[in-house]
Amino acid sequence: MCAAILEEQIPIEIAIRVITSNPADLLKLTQKVYIEQGCTADFVLVNQKDLQIDTVISKGKIMVEQQNIVVKGTLL
Repeated sequence: MCAAILEEQIPIEIAIRVITSNPADLLKLTQKVYIEQGCTADFVLVNQKDLQIDTVISKGKIMVEQQNIVVKGTLL
């Protein structure tokens, strides 16, 4: 996906659907992926230059911040 965005110039909002809303819709996980009232979407912030994960927020908790793991284990 990174190559599609960085090299092929596919807009990130289109490319990201391959790993977010498309599979979530197929698996009927609509409460987890959309950013709207009543949903529990997680956030993954990436570095604009190379698309490396910078920050992860899940269930309102910062799990990764500035590429450093803050919470270890799983969050169910």
